[in-house]
Amino acid sequence: AKGDPVDPADVPHHRGAPVWDPDVVRTVFLQFESPEWHAELAAFYRTDVLVPATVQIDGATFANVGVAFRGNTSYQMVRGKKKSFDLQFDWVDERQAWRGVRNLDLVNGNGDASFVREALHGWVATQFLPAPRVALVRVVVNGEDFGVYSAVQQFDKDFLADHFGTSKGARWKVPPDFGGNGGLRYLGEDPEAYRRNYQIKSKDDPKAWQALVDLCGALDAAAQEDLERILPQHLDIDGALWFLAVDHALADDDGYYTRASDYCLYRDPNGKFHLVARDNNEILLARGNRGPNAAGGPAGQAGGRRGGPGGGAAATPLAGAERADRPLLRRLLEVPAWRQRYLQNLRTIAETALADATVHERLSAWQQAIEPIVARDQHSPYDLAAFARNFAADDQGQPLAGSLRAVLAARRQAILGAPEMQGAGRRK
Repeated sequence: AKGDPVDPADVPHHRGAPVWDPDVVRTVFLQFESPEWHAELAAFYRTDVLVPATVQIDGATFANVGVAFRGNTSYQMVRGKKKSFDLQFDWVDERQAWRGVRNLDLVNGNGDASFVREALHGWVATQFLPAPRVALVRVVVNGEDFGVYSAVQQFDKDFLADHFGTSKGARWKVPPDFGGNGGLRYLGEDPEAYRRNYQIKSKDDPKAWQALVDLCGALDAAAQEDLERILPQHLDIDGALWFLAVDHALADDDGYYTRASDYCLYRDPNGKFHLVARDNNEILLARGNRGPNAAGGPAGQAGGRRGGPGGGAAATPLAGAERADRPLLRRLLEVPAWRQRYLQNLRTIAETALADATVHERLSAWQQAIEPIVARDQHSPYDLAAFARNFAADDQGQPLAGSLRAVLAARRQAILGAPEMQGAGRRK
């Protein structure tokens, strides 16, 4: 199928709105020289070769933007042409940026018929800790409509400047690893043992690698009575407790609880490590849904592929606290004061960002904004009915089973109703 034609003159501009405004759906135009652009990008997938394109946003035009297909499952699992993109505005001209953004991910919503899960994670997480900002956009390639994508802030120097006030420090991406070795497990004193599980994205500095080894060693060997003294020398404890709480509350199938990987690490100039979420399109998935045809396709459910009780990987707030391959979770929750702060974080998230009225208002605004775009999208693996089921309610206004709203309600109930939550108030 071919998408509808879209002309830049026919779309509104939002120059006055913030880049990551959740109430704005911009249109991003990509114009490649060759009509065979898809074959070219596919040929260079997982290489360092970029394909030049002209990008237009809000009437502003950017020449020689480097473009590549990105992602693993978002590339492999989506049949057809609706792949995720990586845009590098500064590929040729290092000064070129779109309103301060030099690198941008356009994520296709693989496994998510609602198209809002990535944006929902960004909207919730950034209320409590540094996390990728996300905005919903419409993508048009060579004049052809490709529907709704999530524009996701990359974990680069601009991210650091935005969230930490500095562009300095060491950055690692922790790729998917079902063996648990990416969860800050101690692998010995040789930094080479860590390179497979931690991909450095900043200068390859031996001191940074040694600091990572030291953090893992401290998590492994520090006596329980010494944790409150030793770990804060290496780790932003409060940030880590918020990271774990958000990961649990949003039940990410790619998160720390599930994989002990698929996140990012940042070591700031003062030597402390911070954890940053990444790849968040598989949050809040309904139980038992597998693949596009059963995950909101023409005859499918409203959610995604996998999921535990209440639509998530961790059934109870303290799930995984005894696992040797989850040392961050295990050691932080060994300290009573930190465990209490973690539980308070969970209550705060559940009662504020995930409060029924609050999150329903946010989801309704997104649904109204993108439904006309979804209805016209000829490249989506999901039909309009699958999209609508994520937001549907019965005659009494209660969310339909399997919908995103229902999964959110179940997660909130699972958190607030857990026995270990009793006595844990909100964070002050």
